Amino acid sequence: MKKKLVSILVASVMAVGLIACQKSQDAQTAPEADGAVVEAEEEKPADAEKEPEEAEEAGANDFRIGIVTGSYAQSEDDRRGAEAFQKKYGADKVTLAIYPDNFTEEMDITVQTIANLADDPKIKAIVVNQAVEGTMEAFKKVKEKRSDVLCIAGETFDV
Repeated sequence: MKKKLVSILVASVMAVGLIACQKSQDAQTAPEADGAVVEAEEEKPADAEKEPEEAEEAGANDFRIGIVTGSYAQSEDDRRGAEAFQKKYGADKVTLAIYPDNFTEEMDITVQTIANLADDPKIKAIVVNQAVEGTMEAFKKVKEKRSDVLCIAGETFDV
């Protein structure tokens, strides 16, 4: 059970890291004569406005991660791990979803539950802790809607 909790947290942290890496840098580094690295400021026209920069920076931090787990009945550790992640980073950054307990017979609901996360334009990554039946189909639908969403599947479900 601890492996599942660790896997969801590691996958979520990786997703956050990948999204954070996309943030543009404000300054460039340039080598100095003695080998030290110093910050080199870009030359900007005197009339350049700072508003677009501030808006871009705010947009880079304006994202959400979707985490999909089973219910407490399926794996209490998985669900509690997702809830702990949401508590740590906030409901404004982490959206939780649950696939059906009877996912083998309710695959359409599983697919729709995962794919619906892509309807939120702030979602940048979807992490499915246990890749149950329908996860691959859901990820295909997500990519049809939004090719920019990072899809991460945890351990696979074995029948």
